[in-house]
Amino acid sequence: MTVTTKSPYQFINLSSFRKLNFWDYYTLSNKASIFSNFPLVELGTVIKQRKESIVIDDAKIYKRCRVKLYGNGVVLRDPDGIEGKEIKTKRQQVCKTNDFLVAEIDAKFGGYGIVPTELNGAIVSSHYFLFEIDTTQLLSEFLEIVVKCNDFSKQVKSTGSTNYSAIRPYHVLGYLIPLPSLEEQNILVQAYNNRIAEAKRLEDVAKSLEKGIKKYLFDQLGVVKNNCSIAINGLSFLAYKEIERWALSHLLKRRLYSFKNVKHPILPIKTLLTFFEGGKTPSTSRNDFWGGDIYWTSAKDMKELYLKNAQDRITNLAVKEGGLKVYPKGTLLGVFRSGILRHSFPVALTEVETAINQDLKAMGINEELVLKEYFLNFLNVFQKMILERSQKEGVTVESINTYEFLEIPVIIPPIETQRIISAQIQSIRNEVANKKNQAGTNRQLAISEFESKIFMPCN
Repeated sequence: MTVTTKSPYQFINLSSFRKLNFWDYYTLSNKASIFSNFPLVELGTVIKQRKESIVIDDAKIYKRCRVKLYGNGVVLRDPDGIEGKEIKTKRQQVCKTNDFLVAEIDAKFGGYGIVPTELNGAIVSSHYFLFEIDTTQLLSEFLEIVVKCNDFSKQVKSTGSTNYSAIRPYHVLGYLIPLPSLEEQNILVQAYNNRIAEAKRLEDVAKSLEKGIKKYLFDQLGVVKNNCSIAINGLSFLAYKEIERWALSHLLKRRLYSFKNVKHPILPIKTLLTFFEGGKTPSTSRNDFWGGDIYWTSAKDMKELYLKNAQDRITNLAVKEGGLKVYPKGTLLGVFRSGILRHSFPVALTEVETAINQDLKAMGINEELVLKEYFLNFLNVFQKMILERSQKEGVTVESINTYEFLEIPVIIPPIETQRIISAQIQSIRNEVANKKNQAGTNRQLAISEFESKIFMPCN
């Protein structure tokens, strides 16, 4: 009988010292290894750190910039600028166009990017590292795309020990990137940009279609845009059908649209709806209340007009002990906190049976007068109208109380007309979703195609 003895070194993984970039488990285990169709070089061969700083003048206005996480670029921090006297740290660094900017703390979360032209001269603190790019070897546009790739970002995530998140300049200089010729870089950048341009075109189409929903609805209902302001001095009379929102501050402001040519009845919401209260949130300490089969909708789920599902589910026991009601599919829900309808009345139609928490109210609607889909679309357009007016007037969009919400006027055409309008709007929304999906696909393809051309799979 032959006995086979396994080697005591079978679980030992050996790494070549000269191939190590950083002293950490991720690198030692070769998990951070990258392979390319082009020569791999350390960033330090094509960029160099710039350490100069300036002293802030209290009397001057400065623009500051910051990096967005996950490789989403460098952006302006203070839209209106900031006075020097408001800047506590008086020694700051000055950015230049096409600098590679890296956040000391946030780099592991994709906190790096290329400084755009409009942020030339912006300042950053010493918690950022600035690197100049050798443009005779490396295009800033190429580097901007490379740093979004997984094979680059995994090097940054692996840098240093597990209990210290900050990185140092020498880490950055040691990261590896593929380096094609400048001509090849240009070709790769152009292919990427073509995909992104197509994505932006599709997004613009989607945005235009969305704006067209309001125009279509108002054209069908006879709502027209006002081109003049309303005098607010002295006594003023307003027809009920011209009121967009039942609040003194809004009655006295410029009204962007007029309902005076509408040929259909106009009724306040209170004549169309019945409110039902939400229930108390189940105890978070009761494991037998959570993970059941019943959808539990709360304010965080109210992000779309049509709610296909919720993030949480509760059990029948939670419903029974909490005295909750499970509302049927097709129930209208609104976010009311302390009697205030938040953020310009977010209202949605659920497409599943669901229980709701105390921040929500379910709404029963008089379907002899108005279809749910029509009401939802009308309210959504009305919301955008309020947003449009607020943007024109430069004011913050106010939340409204329940009383004000119930007084909002709704135009009520015949049911069949409502059905036709709703079907057409849904068709437009479907096309919007289609364009947005296509745009998202192009953005994904832009980076995946670029990555596949410069990186090889790790075997």
